[in-house]
Amino acid sequence: MELKIDLLKNEIKSQFRLIVGILLLMASISMVFIKLKDNPLASIWDWLFALVLFLSGISSILGGAGFAFARMFGRSFIHIDEHFISIKSGLFEKEQKFMWSEIKSMEYMANRYRIILNNDAQAILNLSKMEYLLKMEVKNTISNIAAGKGIKIS
Repeated sequence: MELKIDLLKNEIKSQFRLIVGILLLMASISMVFIKLKDNPLASIWDWLFALVLFLSGISSILGGAGFAFARMFGRSFIHIDEHFISIKSGLFEKEQKFMWSEIKSMEYMANRYRIILNNDAQAILNLSKMEYLLKMEVKNTISNIAAGKGIKIS
């Protein structure tokens, strides 16, 4: 059994957002040409404004095409299989990874698992930032794999 979920879903494609992005991009480029034609030494604020328009245009084009902008900053996923449990619940959260071969037993408490490792050390697998249905799916997968491996969950 394996559970593999990408928590950063692609955005819905939007023609309106794509058109707005193209217009913003054209406005920033035309602003640069107009400023260079009128005054080659345009103020820093003009350049800054043109840069903001350009970046907004690129962002709108990427979003309109269905690309999740958050993917540029990291990943967020759940991956549970016969070898390990790996959960990264947010972009800037630390990945929680446990090998099944290192787990002696597990205890489910509210929104988290207390994991007792083979060397009697304890670790916490935190599920608190997940939606309820996702937690249930993770719990079922962990229970099924643990039962197959003979790991006791209380």
